[in-house]
Amino acid sequence: DLEDAVAAWRRAENHVLDGHPALPQLDNFGPALQARLKRLGNLEDVQGAIMSHSRAVETTPDGHRDTPAIRLMDLGHALQTRFQQLGHLEDLEEALAASTRVVKMTPDGQLSTRLNSLGHVLLTRFERLEKASNMCAKPL
Repeated sequence: DLEDAVAAWRRAENHVLDGHPALPQLDNFGPALQARLKRLGNLEDVQGAIMSHSRAVETTPDGHRDTPAIRLMDLGHALQTRFQQLGHLEDLEEALAASTRVVKMTPDGQLSTRLNSLGHVLLTRFERLEKASNMCAKPL
C-alpha cells in the first residue's frame, strides 16, 4: 500500500542522522511521494519529494554505486512536477540545471535517456517562455 510505503520511508528518514551512510538510500521516499501526489493531488507531497531528492543528491558520497546523476535526474523530475502544478519558472530553471549536470556526468553509452529528459525540460521552458512572450506582445 502506498500510504504504508510513505509512512515507512518517513520513519526511516527521521531515524537516519545526517552523515550516516544509509542516508542517500532514502531517495526512494521521493518517488513514493510523487506517486501519492499523482493519486491524491497534495502539493505537500511534491515538496517532500524535492526535499528527499535534494538530500539524497547532497549526501551521496563520491564513488557511491548509485551515482549522483541518477539522484539528480529524480530531483529534476520532481522539480518539473512542481512546475507543472504551480507554474513557477524557478522550478523549471532548477530542473534544467539538474538535467544539464546529469548529461555532463553521464558516459556516452548512457546518454540517450538523459538527453531525452534534458530535451523535455528545454521544450517545456521554450513553451512557457513563448507563451509569456505572446501574452506580453502588443497587438498591431
